[in-house]
Amino acid sequence: MEAHSGMLPSEVRDKRLFPDISEEWFRRKVKAVFELRIRAFVTWEQRPYLFKFRNFRPITGTEPFMYQNISFSALVSASGEVEHVCMMVYDMTDAATAKKQLLALQVQQNEMQHTNRLSN
Repeated sequence: MEAHSGMLPSEVRDKRLFPDISEEWFRRKVKAVFELRIRAFVTWEQRPYLFKFRNFRPITGTEPFMYQNISFSALVSASGEVEHVCMMVYDMTDAATAKKQLLALQVQQNEMQHTNRLSN
């Protein structure tokens, strides 16, 4: 987190970490993790990112920010209560870029096929 955000832990402690995300959405997302002790997930297709980190591949990267998959897991205390949630962030930028390129090629191919049908 420190490497991607450029911020020290002391700078983010007790601060809102993702201002672009509604608190209501986040609370709903982690509620089941706390209450049912199940994992919850967010994929880059649902929401491109939770933390708006810059793409750290300035030469080979074509995206302005990191696409992310997020997993939320319950952290159970010694007393058996869920007191915290672990959030794992996976960089999915390469996969997102490849999928976006594939979709663009498919659109281009469909347009060429449509143009060819019209000219015949």
